[in-house]
Amino acid sequence: MKVRFEGDVEELLPGIRSLAGEIGIVPGDEGTIVKVERSQAGELEVGWDGAEGRIRYGAKHQFFRGLGLFVQHRGQGGAFSLREKQQFDTVAPMFDLSRNAVLSLDGFKSMLNKLALMGMNAVMLYMEDTYAIEEEPYFGYMRGRYSQEELREIDDYADRYGIEAFPSIQTLAHLEEFLKWEPVRHYRDTKGALLVGEEATDRLVENMIDGASWPFRSRKIHIGMDEAEELGRGKYLDRNGYKERFDMMAGHLDKVLAAVRRRGLRPMMWSDMFLKLAA
Repeated sequence: MKVRFEGDVEELLPGIRSLAGEIGIVPGDEGTIVKVERSQAGELEVGWDGAEGRIRYGAKHQFFRGLGLFVQHRGQGGAFSLREKQQFDTVAPMFDLSRNAVLSLDGFKSMLNKLALMGMNAVMLYMEDTYAIEEEPYFGYMRGRYSQEELREIDDYADRYGIEAFPSIQTLAHLEEFLKWEPVRHYRDTKGALLVGEEATDRLVENMIDGASWPFRSRKIHIGMDEAEELGRGKYLDRNGYKERFDMMAGHLDKVLAAVRRRGLRPMMWSDMFLKLAA
């Protein structure tokens, strides 16, 4: 279907072109007229009156949801009018990019096309050790890790659709695939947990934060810290004796929070460990 968009669509054109093959349209100077306008109320309105179409949207990501709805209902024939009001500020999936295989760039872009048509406005990339850290060659070694340039490309592509991409990493446990290497044994408390309270570990965490956050426009970062039951039960115990894990985790969290805030980032984390330890 040939489509001629009328209105201020300059910001939307990269996303329209990326989606064109996905939804079977050819944007240009002729074809079905679709008038595009911003909605002051923040609602999404999509319609066809038999002569021309319209898409009124509040936020950028809503337009692409509207475009998908327009193509779907226009193909069914007859006039139609649809209206939606977004009920949540953030609508987003988390992709696990740490187990079995890391999505290729083309694969991730294909997923972003689907998210755009569903009206998602954010995506979280869960990466335990599958992103590059310049100072740590064994971080993500032989795991299909993303380079910072590849993460930047994902972020740029997501931004076409008004989708906010941001990283979810691990700064305490769930690091078995990195810690298994002998050259990094000085970071290892147990099989999967970092040796907290050490200057080398603190530097590693800062490098993790830099490596994961630099490619993204977003200031959000998820710092993980879940399922760290082994904390303090390996090399730490041998060196320092027994210490309450709650206190150890709180102390490590203070350092991680200080590191992300120095960089102007907005952290979030899983809650399970504090609930488990408190219980």
